[in-house]
Amino acid sequence: MRIAIEGCCHGEVETIYNSLVHIEQKTNSKIDLLLCCGDYEALRNQSDLKSLAVKDKYRQMGSFYKYYSGELVAPILTLVIGGNHESSNYFSELPNGGWLAPNIYYMGRSGVVTFGGLRIMGISGIYKQYDYQKGYYERKPFSEDHIRSIYHVREMDILKLSALSVPRLDIAFSHDWPLSIVEYGNKAKLLKQKKGFEEDINKDALGNPATLQLLRLHKPKFWFSGHCHVKFPAVYPHTTKQDQQNSNENLTANTSDNDDSNNVLETRFLALDKVLPNRDFLQVLDFEAKGSLKLCYDIQWLLILAKTQAQVKQHTKSTASPLNPNDFKNLYTVEEIERFEGRFELLHQLKNPNNNNKEFSKQDILEIPKNFVQNAYCHNANDLKNICAFDDPYFDNPQEIVLNNLINVLSSNTEINEETLKQLNVETFSKSVSQQNKKIKYVDDSEINIDD
Repeated sequence: MRIAIEGCCHGEVETIYNSLVHIEQKTNSKIDLLLCCGDYEALRNQSDLKSLAVKDKYRQMGSFYKYYSGELVAPILTLVIGGNHESSNYFSELPNGGWLAPNIYYMGRSGVVTFGGLRIMGISGIYKQYDYQKGYYERKPFSEDHIRSIYHVREMDILKLSALSVPRLDIAFSHDWPLSIVEYGNKAKLLKQKKGFEEDINKDALGNPATLQLLRLHKPKFWFSGHCHVKFPAVYPHTTKQDQQNSNENLTANTSDNDDSNNVLETRFLALDKVLPNRDFLQVLDFEAKGSLKLCYDIQWLLILAKTQAQVKQHTKSTASPLNPNDFKNLYTVEEIERFEGRFELLHQLKNPNNNNKEFSKQDILEIPKNFVQNAYCHNANDLKNICAFDDPYFDNPQEIVLNNLINVLSSNTEINEETLKQLNVETFSKSVSQQNKKIKYVDDSEINIDD
């Protein structure tokens, strides 16, 4: 299968898809998946535009709203993470991920999915030390300060991702680069292209120390990033497979990583540019599929979400609140993984009562439902009143409600029946007439400018 990687989107969604369709036509081959490495700018309307974390000269609606409205449909399944130039109005509705539009899936603040049998980890945002140990305290309507702080990576997300066990990750993608990755590529060439990086490189300050921890811990086969607006490949060497097995002795997953013929593990890193003519913002790579080309839940990640629900709910302080890494070790057992899988099988059988005699693959059972729902007004370039309207109705996103319900169903011993399916259907929680009349006015309650 072929996977395309894109650096910084900056709202140029339509341009990216047009470029990929051109590549498909030119090479006479299909691209199966697109990874967008941040600064996506998922703007639905003027309210989203006003809360976009960019300088005024860069404030544009972009083309994502066309995919949100249904005017256009993404021709390639797309996975998205957030960067540091986002309108978090939309992303904040889906902290654990969900469909931004048909065929466009947001990974959440952090997340793990599988596609074609490949295990893919995504982490949104950038690293700022002063916000790293804070809780999730930002709330709509976001102040000038909060539209920036909300996309700063938090310790909670890193520790949740650290709780993953084997099998080895195939792909990880982030917005900013893992710290010190420049030491494993052509640093001299990079400095010729980006002279302003020299001071940070000399101070070992270019990159994210938190994602470096994940790189060393999980040793993904590939790591992709954006952020720095330059193409930069590198190869990061790890310890031997025996060392990796020793470090994972305390983990309880039921699968081992045995697909590397070479005893020494390495991560192939690639950063890409932003969308501009004659810039390296796209790369298409070939991968060997290990299963059907379906986007699926990762059982371990759902278990991690289930086990950390209470901590996340309480982790809301706007001051540093360090977490204990030991609380995130051995979060789940092999038996719990098998139990979640069994509950998924029961759900699949109930959804497909006439096909119980057929054999289903693991991908069939774990496939993420295509349950996108519009829950906000969409920009209309031909409607002057719409263009000037900065008041925007806000409705809870049914996808987040359904995902939380799914986690509760998987975690419980309750009977799985028709009522269960109702609680897992976004239509059950779609906006009502009363919600349609509800409006929230955007209030900018802060004049503080911070370095984003």
